[in-house]
Amino acid sequence: MSKIIIIEDSQKDQDFLANILKKAGHQVIAASDGQTGIFLCLEKRPDIAFLDVMMPDINGIEVLKWIREELPEIKVILCTGAGDGSLVDLAMRLGAQGYIVKPYDADQIFMSLQRIIGV
Repeated sequence: MSKIIIIEDSQKDQDFLANILKKAGHQVIAASDGQTGIFLCLEKRPDIAFLDVMMPDINGIEVLKWIREELPEIKVILCTGAGDGSLVDLAMRLGAQGYIVKPYDADQIFMSLQRIIGV
């Protein structure tokens, strides 16, 4: 299974994603802000990043840009609220492999994973 980092400032959303991914057998790392997420990406070298767009310190678009420059092998699934269509378009142009619209849904999570890693 994959090593996955969740970079999400909402503890509720972070816990929901982590529980689903762990039950599916994935190793999960979590960060509550972009700066910590970047540090953990460097330290842990995950295969996949679930990346929230709206975070207080470094937003998800900036983290995505950093990942593409420094660790381009990490596959990124953007996590966004409904109505963030222009941010999704930008993220896809910057190299995100997929996106999930909040509120999170287990089927949506697994479909996104299946598209990028064939799980």
